[in-house]
Parts: sequence; structure tokens; C-alpha cells
Amino acid sequence: MVHTVPCVGFVVTEKDKPGRLRAGKEDVRQGPGKGSKGGLFLSWCRHRQGPSCRDRYIQRFKMILGTPWLTPPTCPSISITLSLGPLPHTTEYVRPIVERNKAGLLEQGLSDPNKIFRLLKTLQPGEAVNLPDGTLLRAEEVMEAAKQGRKIVICGDTSDASGIAALAQDCDVLVHEATNAFLLPFDKGTYMDVERFARAHGHSTPQMAGHFAHRVRAKRLIMTHFSPRYKGDLSPESLAIMKRLEDMARKTSKLRADRVLAAHDLMLVPIPSPHKMAEVGADD
Repeated sequence: MVHTVPCVGFVVTEKDKPGRLRAGKEDVRQGPGKGSKGGLFLSWCRHRQGPSCRDRYIQRFKMILGTPWLTPPTCPSISITLSLGPLPHTTEYVRPIVERNKAGLLEQGLSDPNKIFRLLKTLQPGEAVNLPDGTLLRAEEVMEAAKQGRKIVICGDTSDASGIAALAQDCDVLVHEATNAFLLPFDKGTYMDVERFARAHGHSTPQMAGHFAHRVRAKRLIMTHFSPRYKGDLSPESLAIMKRLEDMARKTSKLRADRVLAAHDLMLVPIPSPHKMAEVGADD
């Protein structure tokens, strides 16, 4: 990454999940933390200073995803953490079928009928297992499809994130700074004047963040690290400014309006799995 001030830039990639035995609707039970939904979340915390911030980042990400680092993070001006909510545990709907076939499996020479689950997990598309009572368990019926892991890219102070572009391709979420913006009637001159100023100080504009999001084919863009001249409160004036920044980034990113956000303190953003994003037309 090219910059003139200390920056933070890293890619978090969740491991792909192999297919698992399908769960019947009646068999799903809530995991730890009843009443909470499972999933991956990005959360914005209030400003933190000091060297412990860097250590907190590293330990947090390693604990959650075992992530390789592109650039070890320095202390950013806004703390962003990843967290995994309670994930639901499932009871495979094939278990009752196996239970009623245990005696038959023992008669057929299977010393441990529970090993049939291991066999089912290795089934390839088109294959099936015929149980003693005549039940035919096809791979397509008992196995869920493998799930692609999520990818989150976070770019802090930067005027050119090209160095991270290769790893950032097709990320589910891009968090990118947007310190400076050309806003009439507050600014004089032209947009290019503001962009030159931003680059000279190692920062970006919403348009620059949008261009990078388009370059790496990000599915969602979240801007952060705004100039202190923006109050960032909930007044109509402040909300209108944030909306204008989102519109600037949306035009260059080519993303839908609901896929471009201006972050605020204590904001919590769920990160759906790629297949769920596709279901709701995130890439349209």
C-alpha cells in the first residue's frame, strides 16, 4: 500500500466450509446464547489509543479466523472488530433413519453403525447408500453443498491500496477510509483539488474508495475515517452529509445504494455468507 502516514491494511479470509449432513427443519436447535442469531459481524467501536490496540486486533482476528496477515495493523483511528455470534447446532435428519437400521447394519457386518455417517459424508453427487430397510439415501438429499468462506478487506489511512488489490478480489465487504470529500457549498475550488490534497496527506475521497471497490469487485463498501469537520451525530444536517458521501462512492463503485454505507460509532454490520448474498441479489 502507498501512503505517507501509518496505515492499516489487511485481508481476513474465512476458510471454505465443506458440505455437511443436511439438517431437517424440525431438528434445528439453538446453540449457546439462546435467542441470539449466529453469524459474522463487523462492529465499530469508539476511538482507542495505545499499543494494546494493535495486540487486541491481532489476537481477535487469530482467535476467530486464524487469519494470515498482509500487513500487521497499526493503531487505527477507529477500532473495527470481527465477532462470531452463537452458531446453531444441528441434528442431522438422517439420524432417526440410521437408528432404525442399526440392527440391520450390525447383521450386515458393520461393527459400529454410527460409522455410516462417515460414509454418507463422503458420497459424491449421484451416489447413494441403500440401508437394510430399503431406504435409499442419495448424496443430494442428505448433504448440503460446500460453502465458500467470507472475505473482509479493511483499508485504513491510504491514498492508494493497489498493493492489497490482488488479495482483495471479490471480497464480501471492503472497509475503506474516506477522509476528504468535495462538498458544496463548504469547499472551494474543484474535486481534483480535494483529491490532490487527500493524496498528499495519505488519504482518500469517497470517489477513490468507490473506484477501489469497483476494481476489486467488492460486494459491499463501508466507508470510515471521516474528517473531524463532519460532526457525525444524528442531526439532519450530519445525516445528509453522510448520505452525500455515500452517493459519491456509489457512483464510482457501481454498487447498489444499499451496498454502500458510511460507518458510525457502535454500528454493527452482519456479513452474510456468499450464497445468501447471491440469494438476495447482492451482485445485481
